[in-house]
Amino acid sequence: MEKDTYKTASSQATGRGRSLAELVRELPPEWRGDLDLEARLDSATVKLVVLDDDPTGTQTVHGVPVLTDWSQEMLQRELRSAESAFFVLTNSRSMEPSDAHRINTEIGRQLLKAAQPTGGGSK
Repeated sequence: MEKDTYKTASSQATGRGRSLAELVRELPPEWRGDLDLEARLDSATVKLVVLDDDPTGTQTVHGVPVLTDWSQEMLQRELRSAESAFFVLTNSRSMEPSDAHRINTEIGRQLLKAAQPTGGGSK
């Protein structure tokens, strides 16, 4: 493979690496709109729960609670809080896929149970 070429799924079939410039040209255009996620969350009638598989995700936000415990009691507390969203840090990125699936399933079940006394998890 030539220097500064990259293999992608589509180039693997042809055996030809692609240059960085080729890959960049295929990217979608940069988003120029305003997501205003904070305003959307403030006006939402449901709570956003983010399952984060690595702590670097939570490092990119501020003012959002981060749980490392997904017990029903902890989840109920956050579902009842005035916050629009919260993170559950699973640290599952380095796990085997079956273990990560098990943890995410467990958290989902705990969230369903925790949401029952709060009226379905609404804010």
